This record gives sequence, structure tokens and C-alpha cells, in this order.
Amino acid sequence: MEPIDRATLSRLNAARETGASSLRLKAAAMRISILFCAALTLLSAADTPQELMEKGHFKRVRAIVDQNYRANPKDPETLWLMARLKQTWHELPAALDFAEKALAANPKEARYHYQVGDIVGEMASEASLFHQVSLGRRFKKEMDAALALDPDNVEVLKDLLGYYFLAPGIVGGDKAEGHALADQIMKLDPVAGYDAQIDVAHFEKQKNVPYEEIYRKMIAARPTAYTPHIQLSNLLLNRKNYEESLAQAREAIRMDPGRAPGHTLIAVALAFQGKWADLDAAVVEAEKDIPDDFSRNIAPAWSA
Repeated sequence: MEPIDRATLSRLNAARETGASSLRLKAAAMRISILFCAALTLLSAADTPQELMEKGHFKRVRAIVDQNYRANPKDPETLWLMARLKQTWHELPAALDFAEKALAANPKEARYHYQVGDIVGEMASEASLFHQVSLGRRFKKEMDAALALDPDNVEVLKDLLGYYFLAPGIVGGDKAEGHALADQIMKLDPVAGYDAQIDVAHFEKQKNVPYEEIYRKMIAARPTAYTPHIQLSNLLLNRKNYEESLAQAREAIRMDPGRAPGHTLIAVALAFQGKWADLDAAVVEAEKDIPDDFSRNIAPAWSA
């Protein structure tokens, strides 16, 4: 799912609790929360499970993949998707089991090596120091295998970037290698490269990271990339630059109206400005673009 800042919803709910704008603000918070939840609801049946997953619609994917798994429990692609779903719900042992089965069925597929490594890496981040060593080595082994099959796989390179910065030297951590990978990613995919620059800044605990400048470079490198518009819109929203935040969110919607983050950002920006009529119109538009029954989400969204 795209990086929408949940703090915007928290700020709106905080204003509601203090009584600001009373019923209108409460209604706005409810409707915005519903839109936020919509990122996990149904899309067009034309989307493949992988496309739905890339857009963050995991509940829709789960319904499809569960059915496929019952029909053919040995299909490696279905096993891979099951692994990704289990990892999304943080069921890591089950995720690893599915990923290993997919890899055993087709060890020549780079994505399957990557999936095993990614799950193992997540396990390592939560393990004791003793277990981190063995898990870290397995992570590196699987990522190296994935790169041997697909040397320009940016997703693999980005995971290795984090490994080189965070892992101790005894298991292969190497900040110089991490910087070299960031340069390699930039050459392969500038949008991912600028995102890698942000990762490096976080790993090195840099202060005053120029997020706005980086997001604008990402957009300049690929104007049709959805996520940078969402990232910039969210940043501007938190800086109370509502008009440009709205412009970036609308551009994201123009590119892909069936994804919830752009609609959510527009609703939040309009609510913060007290533009209730515009908010009502924006919610109507969102309900047209994401044609699902939102009513079942109202109670859990409001009580969260």
C-alpha cells in the first residue's frame, strides 16, 4: 500500500475530540477513515492477483488466491502468492513454508528466491542476536541467488541495500557496498534510486533529509509514477500547503482513480480547510472510482 501518513487521520480525530466543527468534522473523519480502509477492498475483476497486491488490495487477492490454492495446491505461482499474503498478515512461519514450497517447485525463478530471502530477513529483524547471524546468512544467500537469475532486479537490490547498511560485518554488512548499490539502483531506475537515497539517509540517521526535493526529482524522472505524487501530497498536507497537496493527489487520481490514497488525501485536505461541500463532492467521486460497499467499514473505522 502506498505510504499514506496515518498521522493525518489522527490529527483529524484529535480535532474531533476537542469539539472542533462538531458534527461536520465527526462526519468527515468517519468518511475519510472509510476511504482509507478502501485501499484494501475490491477492484475490477480484470486485475490479476499480482496487480491487486501491488496496489495494496490484499483482501481481494486473498479471496482469489485461496480459491486457486484449493484447486491446485502445488502450483508454484499460487504458493508464491500465498507466501506474500501470509507475510503481509505477519504470519511469518506459514509464509516461509509457502515460499520454500514455491522455490522447491521452481528453483530457477528469481522472485521465489527473493520471497524466501525477504521473509527470512523480516524474521531476522525480530530474532535474537544468536539467530540473526544464521538468518542473515540465509537472507544473503537467497538474495544472491535471485540476483544471479535476474541481475537488474531493483526489488532485490533495495533489500540488499538495507542488509549492507544494517547487518554486522561478520555476516557481510558493508556500508561502502551499500552506497555502491544505491548508485546501481539509480542507474537502473531513477525513481527507485531516489527512494534508495531516502533509505540511505534513514540508515545513516541523517538530519534534514530534503524529502520534498527528492519527491520532486522522482516525479520529474517519471511523471506517470503514482507513489511519488502521493508521497509529495502527503508531505505538503502535513506542512499545511493544502492547494498543492490537492493538486498532487488529483494528479495521482488522474493516473489511477481506482486506488484509495489519492482520494483519502483530498478528503483530509478539504476537511482541514472546512470545505464541506467540496468534501461531499470528493467522497461522491471516490465512491464512483472505487465502487464498493463502504458501509461495512464504518463501525470499525470509527472505533479504531
